[in-house]
Amino acid sequence: MNTNGFGSNILVLDGKNWERWSALMRSLFGAQDVSDLVQNGFEEPPANATDVQRAALKKKQEEGLQGTVLHSTKC
Repeated sequence: MNTNGFGSNILVLDGKNWERWSALMRSLFGAQDVSDLVQNGFEEPPANATDVQRAALKKKQEEGLQGTVLHSTKC
């Protein structure tokens, strides 16, 4: 059962449909407000990060995701 709010017929990249697939992915990621995450990745804590630094980074990432969660619950 598909519970993510999208149809199960998302276009698959087959090497011949790049323009259409790319436009669809930009639209899909934009609608879910994750384009920045997809294009730029996410920040990982340094290997020697303190607990305070890890907590601050986690809070920053959670705050960034709140817009995504709120947006997707409105769809």
